[in-house]
Amino acid sequence: MPLSERWALSINATWGKVVVIGYGSIGKRHLASLRYKSQEIWVVDPRDISKEVPPNVNLTDDLESVRFTPDNNSLAVVANWGPDHFITVEKLAKAGFRNIVLEKPMVTSLHSLKHMLELEDRYELRIAVNQGWHFSDLYDALSEIENRNNMGAAVAIWSVGGARCLSTTGSHIIHMANRIFKSESVEFTSSLKMEKINPRAQHLDYVEGVASIHYLAGQRLSLSYTNSSAIEGSTFIYWRNFCAEIDARGSLKIMTNSNLQNVDDPITRYSPGKELIFDTNLEPNLYKIDNMESLHEHAFRLLNVGSDFEFKSHADSAFDLLMLLNSSVEKRTLTRQDANSKNILERNFMVS
Repeated sequence: MPLSERWALSINATWGKVVVIGYGSIGKRHLASLRYKSQEIWVVDPRDISKEVPPNVNLTDDLESVRFTPDNNSLAVVANWGPDHFITVEKLAKAGFRNIVLEKPMVTSLHSLKHMLELEDRYELRIAVNQGWHFSDLYDALSEIENRNNMGAAVAIWSVGGARCLSTTGSHIIHMANRIFKSESVEFTSSLKMEKINPRAQHLDYVEGVASIHYLAGQRLSLSYTNSSAIEGSTFIYWRNFCAEIDARGSLKIMTNSNLQNVDDPITRYSPGKELIFDTNLEPNLYKIDNMESLHEHAFRLLNVGSDFEFKSHADSAFDLLMLLNSSVEKRTLTRQDANSKNILERNFMVS
């Protein structure tokens, strides 16, 4: 169903009772979207934020103090620190919540990821992970443009930039790559540095460095971020004779080199991609491709109309991110089989 139709179905939909757990910058955005789309709303945060919470919003410092019984029209938003995500979802499930919006990273260890999947199945949870462009028209747009121009399959994705933490921006790009490549990740290599500069809390890490994933069908994803630069970066998607650039604001443009060699010939030379074939800035009404930071509202709409949020695909992306982080600690390339190692399975990262 096109995004515009999904929005139309839910434009008048409202939640009954809502709880937002975590009132940082993302929690505030969730509350702003939900405040007038719910009958009763609670914020749970252990800090003294009484002066920050709007009027008519209930505030408590722990989930057990929320005084309502959830039903099928209740919603919980998990926007607290990443290391607390699993235990929070577990508490919500046991309390009777079934509709959950979960911020990334989903979890911070492979052990927790395994148990999150078990929770989702056991309690029949409906979890929408706020993962970047997952709920936008990006993939429909790329598919249509690929078919129209006979572009073939994407072969590589490079994402670069300053001050783009691997566990935040990187997790979005990993999920995007998995959807575009439609192939299983098989090798994980990274050289990362974890710095205690996370604005959310001093004990949380902000991850920079270089990371790479190799896929079963031969595609490659590379992430290269530095905390030494405040210049925003871009993400580039490569096909044989085309290249797309998605900037930090979500604008998409696609170029070609018009050098359409026989697809069976080995590529031994290159030429510049100068011919513009698509630009969202020139066709703003054709597709809705939002900045990844603004897409939390889409998850609410999708939950409201009962869509499939492909939770397993989000779990796969969380697995890939955790394997990259583990690769850096292990100082070696990891394969999927390495995830069974006790050290790697149980290693917890302080990322958010």
